[in-house]
Parts: sequence; structure tokens; C-alpha cells
Amino acid sequence: MNAKMKVKKTKRRRKGLKTGLFLAFLGMSILIGGIYSLAHEALRQPVYLERPVMVDIRPGMRFLEIAYLLRVKRLWEHPYWVAVYAKLTGVDGRLKAGYYQFEGIVSPLEVLKVLIEGKVKVSQIALIEGQTLQQWLQQLRAVANLKKTIPTSNATEFLKQQLGVNSSNLEGWFFPATYQITPDTSDQDILLRAHQTMQRALADAWLERAPQLPYQSPYEALIMASIIEKETAQPTERARIGGVFLNRLRLDMKLQTDPTVIYGLGDAFEGNLTREHLKLATPYNTYLNKGLPPTPIAMVSMASLLAALHPESTDELYFVAKKDGFHAFSITLKEHNEAVRRYQLSKKSP
Repeated sequence: MNAKMKVKKTKRRRKGLKTGLFLAFLGMSILIGGIYSLAHEALRQPVYLERPVMVDIRPGMRFLEIAYLLRVKRLWEHPYWVAVYAKLTGVDGRLKAGYYQFEGIVSPLEVLKVLIEGKVKVSQIALIEGQTLQQWLQQLRAVANLKKTIPTSNATEFLKQQLGVNSSNLEGWFFPATYQITPDTSDQDILLRAHQTMQRALADAWLERAPQLPYQSPYEALIMASIIEKETAQPTERARIGGVFLNRLRLDMKLQTDPTVIYGLGDAFEGNLTREHLKLATPYNTYLNKGLPPTPIAMVSMASLLAALHPESTDELYFVAKKDGFHAFSITLKEHNEAVRRYQLSKKSP
């Protein structure tokens, strides 16, 4: 065999090898494409959910674990096809941990998209300023997906021990806000977060307080803030009302504020404050007792806390509620009595 024949033979072998590789690659591509098409078609099939399905994807879970978990949850029927599709498309390493909710009609492809985008389902609870701890506890007990760890009896004493608070009660010691709930969240977790937030807020606000305030401690400022919280829902009035109360404290006048009396009545208050109520001796009756009540009377917003620590400079000593939700302020008792006759005793609106 001469050299030319050897070269031709080598070229034919190379050409045959290339052709074989191409055909093998083509066959593999067709096979993979076919498998992808089958998997994609299987994952497009809708799943009908009779009720919302909650899924907790933990950090570190392998894709196959997730695939079979979602099969148990009846979000898809064929975890094998899901795994194949995820491997072919490279999404198997992109699923995000979290707490998810699915409902209605979904397909496995839609489920995968939600997991890839990390559209977690996090429920929330809004704890409102102006309410009491007992109202908050009732609200927490009514949340279905919140772990209950606070006993229904002696809840305050239990929380005082858990939080290390030495106050006679826990009113005012929690910050009103919207708190997120995950599958592991308990009622105690929520209140711990709220307590830590209020501690920081009170400490920071106290450091920035106006000079020459008559408070002996940050806690006294918290008490005043709770009274302001209950006296008005108008943001523009908070600092002014704070100024009135501080004037009364400086002059050793009784605060004479209805919300403290109502708080002291507890369950005995049925919605109508009477003259007889104002004569009842409780630690919270500021018509009988001088100075601040012993504890806050409600949960306090940041706005009311700032109003207590940055009161408006005023000579006013009195205010009375008008029928429009605002208050009429007065310097003298004569002016105040006239305002009471106008806004409280008159049947006509101002």
C-alpha cells in the first residue's frame, strides 16, 4: 500500500468517526429533547387543590427531598419527571428555602417557578397602639398558624418571668407594629420582639429628650406617652396634650384624665364613664390622686412617646373633646368651663 492510499484510508476513518460522533450526538440530542418534551408536558398538567396547601422548604434540603415532599403534598404526581426536568434545565440548585402556600389550580411548572423566585408566604399580625396587653393576648390566641406557648391563666406573670421585667404589670412594654409569622413562630416570639423593640425605642428617645422634663425615669415618660395615646387620635394634638399634662405636673395639679380612670375600672367599665366612677379609689384615678398613675395604661406608638419627651411649649392647663375628634384647649378654668358647655353639654355640633 502506497502513501497516497494510506492518506485516503486515514481520511475515510476520520470522516467515519466524525459522522459517527455527529450521529451519536444527534441521537443523544433527540433523546434528551424527547425526554425534555415528555417531562415538560407532564409538568404542564394542572393539579386541582381542594384547600390551600402549605409547604415548608428547609435550608439545605436536596432537590429530590423537595420533589418527594411536594408529591406528598399532592402538588405533583411524578417527582421523577420533575427531577429530570429540573436537571435538564438547571433549576434543581435554584430553589429557595421558605414557607409557601399554594391554592386553587396549579401546575408543577408553576410550583417550580414560585420556588425559584422565592415567593414565600409569610402571614402577619398587626398589634395596634392604644390597646392593652390583654387585648393583644386575645388577638394572638386567635391566630391559627401561631404556636401557642403563653398560658391563658396568669399570662402576665408568665411573661414577666420570661422577659425579666419587674414592673407591676406589662402594660406599655411592647412596641405596636406589624410582625411576621413563619411556621416556627410562637406567640411568645412575637411579644419578645415587640418588647425588645420598645426597649430600644424608649432608650433612644430618652437620650434625645427635651431638657428640664419632670420625669424621674424613662418609665415615667412611657406612662405619660400611654395617656397621650389614649387621649387623642389626632397626630397634630399629641405634643400639645403632652404640654398640658406636663404643666399640670409642674404645678402639682391632678391630671384628671378619663382614660386612666377607665383603665383602673377594668372589667367593671361598661362603656359609660359616670360621676360615681370618678369617685372610686383606684391607683389609676387621676381625679383623686396627684401625679402619674403607677403604670402605662396602653401600648404606646412612637409618635406618642416622642410627644411625651418633646412636648409643645404652652401655657394651657385644660382641654376638652369636641365633636369633630379634636380638642379645645384653654389656659384658665373659666375658659375651660365655657368650652365644656359648648362642646360637651350643647346638643348642637360646633
